[in-house]
Amino acid sequence: MSLTIELASETVQSLASIANGKGKSTEDFAREILENEVLTAQRLEELRRDAQTGLNALRAGKFTDYATAEDLINDIRREGNKRLAESENSNK
Repeated sequence: MSLTIELASETVQSLASIANGKGKSTEDFAREILENEVLTAQRLEELRRDAQTGLNALRAGKFTDYATAEDLINDIRREGNKRLAESENSNK
């Protein structure tokens, strides 16, 4: 898909200067910035949903007691790895 946007000439000059310093074309650098911003927004929305799910579970009395902080951290890691694998599989 193609997208055309109008930017102030000063913005384009600054963008080109930064891109050049990174060894990238202005277009590639602008695309990278936009894609990173979209991914960040998506991840933030996922975090918000996860936080709400956790709050709902807490409100409903569904939570796990951990004997140690290490048990909690290990559980978080397991869940994170599981979600990462699911995410990678859905992107294939």
